[in-house]
Formats: sequence, C-alpha cells, structure tokens
Amino acid sequence: MTKAEFLTAICRRIQALPPHDIEKTLEFYAEMIDDRMEDGYSEEEAVREMGDPEEVARQILLDTPLPKLVKANFKPKRALHAWEIVLLLLGFPLWGPLLFAAIVVILSFFIVIWALAISLLITIFALFVSGIAAIAAGGAAFLFGEKAPALFTAGSGFLLLGISIPLFYLGVLAVKGLVKGIKWCIIKCKSRFIRKKEES
Repeated sequence: MTKAEFLTAICRRIQALPPHDIEKTLEFYAEMIDDRMEDGYSEEEAVREMGDPEEVARQILLDTPLPKLVKANFKPKRALHAWEIVLLLLGFPLWGPLLFAAIVVILSFFIVIWALAISLLITIFALFVSGIAAIAAGGAAFLFGEKAPALFTAGSGFLLLGISIPLFYLGVLAVKGLVKGIKWCIIKCKSRFIRKKEES
C-alpha cells in the first residue's frame, strides 16, 4: 500500500471528525511515514509500520473527545430555512425541557455513582481512624489500671483495623471498576456516533 492509499483509507473512515481535525490527522500520519522513509524504509515498509488503516482510523475516532464527535455529527449539512427555524423555536417549549431533563438525569446518574464510591472510601477511612483511636484509648485505659475495658477497647480497635484494611482494597477495586465502566460507556457512545457516520 502506498502512502496516498493509506491516507485516503484513513480519511474515508474518519469522516465523523470535523474537517480541521481530519486535515491535522492526515498531516500527522503523512509526516510519520515521511520520517520512516528518511530513516531508510521503503514507502511500503513505512506504511506497513503504521498498521492497518481501519484499526488506525478506529483508534483515532475512539481517542477523540465525545463532545467533539457529537458536535461534528450534529452540525447541519446545510443552512436552515426560515420555516425550520420557526418550527424549532415554536417546538422549544416541548423539546427544550425534555433535552434538559435528559441531561440532568445523565448527570445525576454519574453524580450518584461517584457519591457512592466516595462515601464507601470515607466510611473505610473512618473505620481505620476509629480503629487507631480505639487502640490508643485502650492503651491509655490500660495505663490507668482499667485492664478489662482497656483490653475490650484495644481489641475493638484491632478488629476495626482488620476490617478496614481489606475493605480499603475492595474500595480501590470498586473505584477502578467504576472508572473502567465510565470509560466503557464513553467508548460505546463514541462507537455509536462512529457507526452512524460510517453508515451515512
């Protein structure tokens, strides 16, 4: 495959991007191929080093921020007629609140999930601090000669510490899983925009 064929293949597959980004991407890959050719590779070898154009294009689209993909996909292909603008304005009392409600529901969903994750980590931290405080209180009680309450308090502290340490690792795993889940959702949303653009 030649450099021109490679760039054309990528260009065809990244039409979901704004024109300026397409141009910048093609310049970037053209420069990378030129650099490899300057290092002694033949044109075909330099192109082969880039990888499969379909995979390269897919990765470019997945690395593009979601708002940029949405903006590029919802940009009108032509100027709106006066009657279309009037209809949009007249319909705003209906579609405006629905759009706002959808945005609020999505944001609320993410806020609730993050609030749960943060609450879990704060609870685990509170258990850990309580355990240390209970051990310290047990030690102080032991110094004042109250052996039975001191042993009970210190034992409770060690129990809290014993619970908080594995829970901390579970909390970290839960937060990592949450981050992976959000990334997965974003990739799925991007994939839908990419597919829609490829079909059109």
